[in-house]
Amino acid sequence: MGNREPERSPPPSPEPELRTESRPCNLEAAKDHRASVSGSEQGCEEHPVSIVNGHAHMRVPAVIGPANGRPQAQVHEPESHQPNHSVGLIPVSFTTQASRLPAHSHTLGCCARKGTCDQQPREVTFQIVFHCVPENKEKEKRLTLKGYPESVLELKESIQAEYSIPASCQRVYFESLLIGDDERLGSYWIRDGDTLHVYYNSEGDVKDVLEIISSMREMVPFLESIQPELSKGALTTELDILISRSVKASKVESLASKYFWPCSTERANANRLLFVSNNGLELMHQLHVALLRQPWKNTPLELQYLEHAILRTLWNITATFSIRTLVLRRPTLDAVGQSLLRVKVEHDATIVAPHKLPAGRMALRGELNRVLSEVVYKAIGTICNLAELPECRLQIASNSKILQQFIAVMLTPTYIYIASLVTVAGMLCLAYSVETHPYLTQPSIIEGVIEACERDRSWTHYRITEEERRLDSMLLRYFAAMFFAQLATSSPHLLRPEQTTKLCNFLKSFLEEADYREVREHEVKNGYIWSTMVPFVKLAYFPYTNPNRSCSSATHVHTLTDRQSSDVETVRKLQELCVEAGIFSLQNMLSGAPAREILVEEGLVEYVTCLPWCTLPGSRAQERARDLVSALRHEMQLHPPRLGTLTRAKLAAWHFGLEKVLRTISVHELLAEVYKS
Repeated sequence: MGNREPERSPPPSPEPELRTESRPCNLEAAKDHRASVSGSEQGCEEHPVSIVNGHAHMRVPAVIGPANGRPQAQVHEPESHQPNHSVGLIPVSFTTQASRLPAHSHTLGCCARKGTCDQQPREVTFQIVFHCVPENKEKEKRLTLKGYPESVLELKESIQAEYSIPASCQRVYFESLLIGDDERLGSYWIRDGDTLHVYYNSEGDVKDVLEIISSMREMVPFLESIQPELSKGALTTELDILISRSVKASKVESLASKYFWPCSTERANANRLLFVSNNGLELMHQLHVALLRQPWKNTPLELQYLEHAILRTLWNITATFSIRTLVLRRPTLDAVGQSLLRVKVEHDATIVAPHKLPAGRMALRGELNRVLSEVVYKAIGTICNLAELPECRLQIASNSKILQQFIAVMLTPTYIYIASLVTVAGMLCLAYSVETHPYLTQPSIIEGVIEACERDRSWTHYRITEEERRLDSMLLRYFAAMFFAQLATSSPHLLRPEQTTKLCNFLKSFLEEADYREVREHEVKNGYIWSTMVPFVKLAYFPYTNPNRSCSSATHVHTLTDRQSSDVETVRKLQELCVEAGIFSLQNMLSGAPAREILVEEGLVEYVTCLPWCTLPGSRAQERARDLVSALRHEMQLHPPRLGTLTRAKLAAWHFGLEKVLRTISVHELLAEVYKS
């Protein structure tokens, strides 16, 4: 999971409705209009008039409105009977909009498009106004090109080469119109000396990132060529020297350590987009697959460094939510899973590299063990990032080897709390999908997570203070509590009676000892940022059975008639604790501004406001709900919930759960279902 960031771009600027139409008019009227325009606008050139099917049309550029530099609607050209014309045909009687056009746009210059003139200019110069959006700054530069750009993408690449702004981060506007990458500049009558506006978020390290991509492109055929020699298992001195000269693992690692870090900065985002848009992900996947063809014991140390650098970079890239979908276009998850299983980690045993070293190289043993442990750890972080994608969860959870490796990593003395935190956070993401619960409720998984949380780690040789150890332990138990709550509320029938008792005791102990303020502070310190509030609000609205209510028509979400009455009461108590844990998680996350913004975007503010009315009266969950709403009133403008929302919230908390209530449009359907039951 690791460091992650919310991908929330600012809302687009309002786009005015822009209409273009083509209607025939009288030729005499066209001439009169042309004369009136040239007479009323001194210094303006005449509008060219075309004859189409016996009617007169005036050709003007498809740009209407002031050039204010703001993003506005993109004009789609209407159909025309003249295929050679790349601008719209507007009736000449359209005087009010034509008069607003800038004077330089009335005629098409000789350099407006390639091939329109016999003599093309050798150089074209544009005035570029750069707008840095986060800093709200702008600067004007001159860009001189050797020839007229064929497309906007070609122009962006020239800007990238000259000013180190990645082409994928640029938005080019001309006369307030956004121009797409595949569009021709000549379609907008852009001439030599015109002004273009380029919006971007940050400059990037274009030269350095492209140099690293070039090095990766050279490494791919080299790794393919040495595969036969590596498969023999005997590393000669000549081959070792050749690998050291040809493989640049430090360059690949600098992506994650320098150019993509810190994760949340605009410059790191620009570099990531530059890397992805220049085929960097594909090259990295090819390198990774080539490395996996050899067992770990046959892999030279320099190639081990390279695999570690690849996994570290993938972990950093997958922390950006919008790039994860690009990662899924190639079998990256399978390759990362193979890196995780490079060696089988044993419970209560340190990770040891399987290399057989000669007597003279035993000093490398410690370094080999360190690199292998880092490879396993970085593979877990990448897999846990991908676990936030619903399409990856079942594939990960159904792999028993990966789950068992997760538990072994949490119990090995090689790591302290950091590996366990990442692992349990990833398992929590897996638990968001109900189809993964048959795999996650296995006794070895439940007991392994509990044991990892209760294990005494004071023996570790890592230098951490007692307070840091206490906070790490609290954060680990928090992730585990949320993981158990997701399983207990959605799939209690999969839990055995002894598991139900253990989870009930675990949640009760955690909620009595934990402080959500400390959890929040330590969560932010470790870089955990959640991208949705839905699973946690849904947890707070779980419709557990209330033994004190008189409504006999309550709909139970899960049937537990096959259990003894004592077991049923234990399940009810566990689910009541799960609701309290859900409200605890909301107290934790909503104390930060990013989570409150997500809550507003997902339309769940009113449902959080309704929680004091929807929890069991007099319970600890109700006390937490009241404290939560009271704290939110100091941070947000809360209004009393609407009657319809309050009704939905009551139905969610007492009958159906939040997910079904949000899916159902009409409240009457829900009330009718309650009445029928």
